[in-house]
Amino acid sequence: KHAQAAGADLVMAWPPYYGPRSEEGMHAFFKRLAEAVDIGICTYSSTLSELGYYLTPEQVAKLAEIDTVCAVKEASLSLDKYSAMMMEAGHLLAISSPLEEYHLYGLEAFGPEIMPKFLFGSSRPLYMQSAQKPHCADFMQAVERGDLPDARRALQDILRVAIQLHSKFLGKGQH
Repeated sequence: KHAQAAGADLVMAWPPYYGPRSEEGMHAFFKRLAEAVDIGICTYSSTLSELGYYLTPEQVAKLAEIDTVCAVKEASLSLDKYSAMMMEAGHLLAISSPLEEYHLYGLEAFGPEIMPKFLFGSSRPLYMQSAQKPHCADFMQAVERGDLPDARRALQDILRVAIQLHSKFLGKGQH
């Protein structure tokens, strides 16, 4: 309610840490949240240890039946899981990964009509982008132009930095 009162159009809600952490419990949580606010809801689906609950593609498809659930940040860091999520629910709501390489893969595999035009929660712009080296901005601008070869080139710059600074932690299931 605070986000809505502040003028937000969307709230990102993580699955609850406590209470019934089952498929039915998660659905009830998001249904109750949808009844409490009149803005869009994005849920977080992750296998990262600090979250500890992965919403399956089938659960997400069921959540898409709630009118205001409109997006999912799919952060499993698994191309198999991301692909399954896109195949099951990508046509129902916006599925976004925080990783540019998954976004590019999604464009290639599922097409621009299914892929959202944004990335949710990429931390990379915070630690690898500057006015002199706008790697992430270059990537998104290329995607927006539909220039996938240029997006691939920008992605190579992003990955060179990410591999050095971030990937070793993600590989251990840490954020």
